[in-house]
Amino acid sequence: MAYQHGRATIKRSGRTLKSKDGATFDKGGWTKTSQTGDQGYYGRSRTFRPSKIECVCAFGPGDSMDDFDFDDETVIFECDSGQTYVVNNAGTVGEKQLTSEGISITIEGPEAQEIL
Repeated sequence: MAYQHGRATIKRSGRTLKSKDGATFDKGGWTKTSQTGDQGYYGRSRTFRPSKIECVCAFGPGDSMDDFDFDDETVIFECDSGQTYVVNNAGTVGEKQLTSEGISITIEGPEAQEIL
């Protein structure tokens, strides 16, 4: 039986992040929204949303919070079920929080592309 997605490997410019269980991935792209009014349904509109990866990474000796602040890098999200997505020109956004669990980061960029 084939694996279903359960674990992810996240790479930043070829280096594997020490991500923990629970990473999330949004491919990004166009979100369609219904437009309605007093006379009913008028159609759909589109808005663009960036790709987004959220994860907690292990943090230990030799690590620096500055290592988790980057721009314009290639980030790869690999599913253990075989799918691989690439986000070019990706970077961290928002605050980086360091807790006893590790460092929480959010990475965003243009729409991710699946590597077939």
